[in-house]
This record gives sequence, structure tokens and C-alpha cells, in this order.
Amino acid sequence: MTTVSFPDYLVLDEQAPERLEFYNGEVYALAGGSLHQGIICGNVFAELRSALTKGANPCQAFNSEVRIHIQAVNAYVYPDASIACPPLNTVSEPAEAIANPILIAEVLSPSTESYDRGGKFHRYRQLSSLQEYVFIDSQSYTVEVYRRKGDLWQIVVFTGLGQEVALGAINGSLSMEAIYSGVEL
Repeated sequence: MTTVSFPDYLVLDEQAPERLEFYNGEVYALAGGSLHQGIICGNVFAELRSALTKGANPCQAFNSEVRIHIQAVNAYVYPDASIACPPLNTVSEPAEAIANPILIAEVLSPSTESYDRGGKFHRYRQLSSLQEYVFIDSQSYTVEVYRRKGDLWQIVVFTGLGQEVALGAINGSLSMEAIYSGVEL
């Protein structure tokens, strides 16, 4: 694989029809999402914002347009949704990004699941600020929350539309019904 410089990546990312992620000189195109994935992504972002507002939490929710910078592994990635708290640790040069998310959510699809669970999760674990990594399945009513407990990650699985997904990072929860609103599986 040919490696590219970071400035070249920024030019490619700006010009590409899809978003591109950067990892130590390698560029990865993000797969296009399905209708269900798009609906779920929108729902998750809206519910995260709502949960923060209800709890009078000063943290900020971000959608998939905001990059995360993982300095430890020289990576810039686009999660489906994320939350960071003040003071925001942002990077403006060479690219605008957040460097201190406390929660990251990815909506899984058949084309992204292995990357989200594998290489991307490995990179995210290098973020000392990250407390929870949330997988939302676009093929079934299932949400997995990975919670950092020191150097270990504990998994809690929520299934069925009647569940409330507890998120310790924001001291709140999201309803499975709201996450999957408008989606029939």
C-alpha cells in the first residue's frame, strides 16, 4: 500500500465524495451507509444531545462530520457520534479535530463491523479520555456498550426495544425505542 503525507490526506478528504480516515500514512475510505444506518445515526446523535440537555451536562455531542484525533497512533477518524466535555481538547492544525472524547458511538453495518470492532477500536483505546465505546447494530435491536475499567474493557449488551441503554460517561441513558425509531428490522 502506498502511504500519503497528512497534507495530501487532507486534500484527498476534502475532494473525495466519501469521508476518508487517516492512520499513520494510510488512507481508508468509509463505506456508504444504508438507509437504516443513516436513520439510526441521526437518532443516536439527537438522543445524545437530548440526554446531555436533560441532565444539564456541559458536554457536547458531535455528529459524524467531526474528526477525532488519536495522537498516540497518528490517526484521524470519523465516528458516527461522539461526546467530549469541557475543556475541549481540540486540534486546529494541521486539521480540525477533537482529541478528548469521553464517548464514541458507531452504527454497525455488514461492511463496517469488522473495522469498527477491530482496527478502529484498537485505535480508540489509545485515547485516555475515552470511557465508553458504543456499538449499535443496524441489523438487530442490539446495543453493546464497552466501558473502560482501568486497563480493561467491560461489555454490557442491551437487546430489545424495551431497554434503556445506560451510559455512565454522561450519567444518563438512551432508550432503544428512540435509537431505532423509524427502523423496522
